[in-house]
Amino acid sequence: MAYLPKPPKSVLSPPGIPALRFRRMPQRKPLVEGQDYTLNERGQFVFTREFLARRGHCCETACTNCPYGNSPTDRQANAEDANARADGKSPPSDARVA
Repeated sequence: MAYLPKPPKSVLSPPGIPALRFRRMPQRKPLVEGQDYTLNERGQFVFTREFLARRGHCCETACTNCPYGNSPTDRQANAEDANARADGKSPPSDARVA
């Protein structure tokens, strides 16, 4: 019975390039409808404010429930405030401060 020769180390790990190390991906809990997301009228996932806050960062794609001030309504309010300042007017009293 013939055995294949062991490949040289340079084939397994070229000089100057560290050997690959694999790590186990963290296990993710399955999403729960109503707690982590809802479905809109078109059947699309809409993540809840709590889920997005738990994720820990803003993806800057204007999520409907963005807890980081980047939702479409927040963007519109900020744009209106910027326009009011550009016109020399003070923003409305209920405006959000960025």
